[in-house]
Amino acid sequence: MTVTGADKFISAMRLKDKEAVAKSRAIVRSVASDLQGQVMRTVPVDTGHLRREVHVRMQGNAYFSQATITANAYNGRFNYGYVQENGTRYIGPKFFMSNAFRIHDALFKQKISEVLKT
Repeated sequence: MTVTGADKFISAMRLKDKEAVAKSRAIVRSVASDLQGQVMRTVPVDTGHLRREVHVRMQGNAYFSQATITANAYNGRFNYGYVQENGTRYIGPKFFMSNAFRIHDALFKQKISEVLKT
């Protein structure tokens, strides 16, 4: 999944003050945390290992903030987090990550646009 229009956002943020940059970074962190909570509530649970392996990693600098949410639970080399999300020919997909992303996508865009307007 990608976010389009990032170049416009970056150029707009360079024109804004440091307070707007801090607000946008806080929004990224907040929405990522909410998204992680949503994923943890909707992840398929058998033993709980996949739920414990839902993690958020934040990266960034003065003009760049990125949150990566992963749900990778391995059994040897087999990633059953991926299989639960996408399915196989024998197991139907659960879409716990993509559904959570869709729920928080509009909220994130709304909050970021409010920061750009101020």
